[in-house]
Amino acid sequence: MGNDGDVDVVLVTQLPPDSWFEGFAVRPNNHLVAARLDAPSIYDLDAENPDAEPQPLCELPGAASAINLVAVPGRQDEYSIITSDICDLAACRWQDFAVWHLKINPDGKAEATKKGEIKDIALPLGLCAVNEQYILVADSVKLCIQVLDVTTGQSEVLLADEESMKPKGEDAFFGINRICLAGGYLWYSNYGAGSIHRVPYELDGSNPRVPLKVTGPVELVADDLKHCDGFQVTPGGSAAYTLNSVDGNLMKTDVKSLQGAKAQSINVQERLVSPTCLELGTPGKGKQKIFVMCCGEIDVGWLDASDKLSWTEWSKIQVSSTVEVTVTTE
Repeated sequence: MGNDGDVDVVLVTQLPPDSWFEGFAVRPNNHLVAARLDAPSIYDLDAENPDAEPQPLCELPGAASAINLVAVPGRQDEYSIITSDICDLAACRWQDFAVWHLKINPDGKAEATKKGEIKDIALPLGLCAVNEQYILVADSVKLCIQVLDVTTGQSEVLLADEESMKPKGEDAFFGINRICLAGGYLWYSNYGAGSIHRVPYELDGSNPRVPLKVTGPVELVADDLKHCDGFQVTPGGSAAYTLNSVDGNLMKTDVKSLQGAKAQSINVQERLVSPTCLELGTPGKGKQKIFVMCCGEIDVGWLDASDKLSWTEWSKIQVSSTVEVTVTTE
């Protein structure tokens, strides 16, 4: 664990060997439920016990990757999961997405049900729940935030802003990658630009497929966050926490200092090994608890490749091929 000022940092390192995680949620029992990006597997983690072994909860049949998950509001120990049927971690390729529902029963047994194929989201990264039926999804290829119906897999674009969402800078691989709702704003981060943006919103019952609406312009909050990943904002919107996934830093952006100028960010903790995602825990003793997932050193395309295309560029390349496979058994 780590401590620095007004935060209590819990490092989540007790992961399966050679695994990669980009999403987890805090369970009611203060364990974590985590989606494994390089396999269709969901785990339970006792994050505050460094000696605890990761416990497999379930496999997702037919999927190759569990990309991310988010808790279902108002439901006890239930989650929406995004999967892909094609996964190549080293080459950074995910295709054919679907949404699943996960219920963890009081006896610890998990039930996973596939709810629908996702047809109109090109690369679902960050997730944020709106209510039991809808979640927000950051699409780093189409450069937008979409509203996804978790009961069907259908989606609608809520916000598209190319300038703030496109990949740029020396890390121009992913653009928009994480999102959250806090303090009356929809917030999102841009990995390549190292930036945080926000836009005001309000709940809206006039459109049955889009339960909220944007009520103002996009605002730049900060742009001093290199390799910006793993993003959460405190409930009142006073502070944002992000990860520098390459240099291994946990950063805090003081949004309270935002008065007509960009907010300032400070380094809260460093020397983390491949931190990928974070979640806010229950504050205690005047400190904000932060769970930080650290995946260690394995080969992943967006961190290791020197000649990589951005996801937006890659999506424009049309490849048509036929592969014939012969299986011989003896």
